[in-house]
Amino acid sequence: MDNESSIRIFADDFIIYRKVANKNDIEKLQKDLHTLEEWTVENGMKMNPGKCKVIRCTRPQVNSPLDYSLGVQTILGACSCKY
Repeated sequence: MDNESSIRIFADDFIIYRKVANKNDIEKLQKDLHTLEEWTVENGMKMNPGKCKVIRCTRPQVNSPLDYSLGVQTILGACSCKY
């Protein structure tokens, strides 16, 4: 992950986030997710993509797709989540 990405870890939960201003940032965030997935495999851990959510905090007029994935499973978008 680069200097613009952040990750928060809580016991067996984590939050990964970054400021997304353009398509390049979207691609960087997807790369970060892939890197995190590789790390979990290397360390004998498993992620549950079905429990993952994409939350967008933005102005209503910004409407880019929320097409992030872990492995082959798309991460679903949500309006809110417990933090």
